[in-house]
Amino acid sequence: MNLPSSSPDRFPMRTLRLWLFALLSIFPPGAGAASATAVVPALATVHAATLILEAGSSGAVTRTLATATVVDTLGGILTAFHCITGKSQVLLQLPPGSPGAGAAAAGGDRAVVTAEVVATLPQRDLAYLRVIAADAALVPPPLPMDGAATAPLPAIGTPVYALGNPLGQALVLSSGIVAAHPDTTAEPGSAESHLLVDALVAPGSSGGPVVTADGRWLGMIVGKAVVDNAVLDLGLVVPASVIVPFITEAAQRRVHGPRPWVGIEVTTMNAAMAAVLATPRVGGVVVTRVAAGSPGNVAGLAAMDVITAVDNHLVRTAEEFAGIIASHTPGEELHISVSTDGHARILTLPIAAQATDQELNGTLDAHASLADLSTLGLSVAAITSAGGEVLVAVDVIPGGPAARAGIEPGDLIDLVGRHPASIAILRAEVRRHDDTTRALLIRLQRQRQRPRIVAIEW
Repeated sequence: MNLPSSSPDRFPMRTLRLWLFALLSIFPPGAGAASATAVVPALATVHAATLILEAGSSGAVTRTLATATVVDTLGGILTAFHCITGKSQVLLQLPPGSPGAGAAAAGGDRAVVTAEVVATLPQRDLAYLRVIAADAALVPPPLPMDGAATAPLPAIGTPVYALGNPLGQALVLSSGIVAAHPDTTAEPGSAESHLLVDALVAPGSSGGPVVTADGRWLGMIVGKAVVDNAVLDLGLVVPASVIVPFITEAAQRRVHGPRPWVGIEVTTMNAAMAAVLATPRVGGVVVTRVAAGSPGNVAGLAAMDVITAVDNHLVRTAEEFAGIIASHTPGEELHISVSTDGHARILTLPIAAQATDQELNGTLDAHASLADLSTLGLSVAAITSAGGEVLVAVDVIPGGPAARAGIEPGDLIDLVGRHPASIAILRAEVRRHDDTTRALLIRLQRQRQRPRIVAIEW
């Protein structure tokens, strides 16, 4: 699975011709807001908040044409990361009828404002921009997003509308239906992690909103689904539940200074993790790391704990948990529902100002021993130093349990279940689970990446 850019050379020419014909048959170039809102009046506010984006670099001949959306009253703009990456200049064309567009037209200038990048989330193809201070007053009102992050998705088959700038033909409205809901346990950025819509999208549509007939915002277009190098006629939409925490945190970074911090990292729990942790598969996030001395540490959280709810509200994904933390301020407290090996408890989690990330440090100067775990399709080296022992994946059998879990040679393993990693512990845990779940949780760390928990099933 990959995400196509807004450059036309990433799409087959036959596909381009079909899209151009189909799109222009809906609204011809220059039809603008009047045509779109005449068909779906509830989309008037959505159309007013949608901008045409042009990104490039000084002296560059080619420029990227895409779409962007106003998302807050601070001049905050949402678009797709792949549309602005590597670009030094981002311009936004104001919609017809906006105060800024009228002022520019009266002065004989193009109705454009300049934006700069504030925050990005490449694995989700998200970018948050801000309009420069001199142009901020010209930006139209933001897209209505109240409740978008927590509202249930419409049923499959529900009519939806996509608004974007396909092929540089100005803003065009296309209709379709919800084709598939996102899988919250899928790898972020995969096709399965997106909302899929059967609506016409093309290069340039990326960054545009997808809404229901009553104007409810569902998410942002980032491309078309590509499987085994075949382009499918399904649009990829990053759901609002993923976007809102991202833009909330980005906006707070601009206005409120230090971000709220609890000193823990989490991952979305999947079925294999739930089975090993003896937790009902009704949603939740697994704690992957707790910083020493952090609020999470003080509250009593530890790696492999499962957080199922915050203040009695169910937590389904890591993104939702991050959004909850981002929506609070330092000094507040949260009551979290935690499951530890199937035993439920309620903890009070204080929120502090963001602290410096604490990384795992240590020297690897001592002796190493090797072990082959054929059950897992994995060979590891145990490296012992003054700081303790860590396991390093040396060989991973293709197609084996460890490979299916995403483990690669060179990965560091520091936890096996709740235990510090060692060869003896790893062998004992494999034997313990061999007659029950036939699955094992480990925490691994890859170079320059955050630790994560994976389930090895055999």
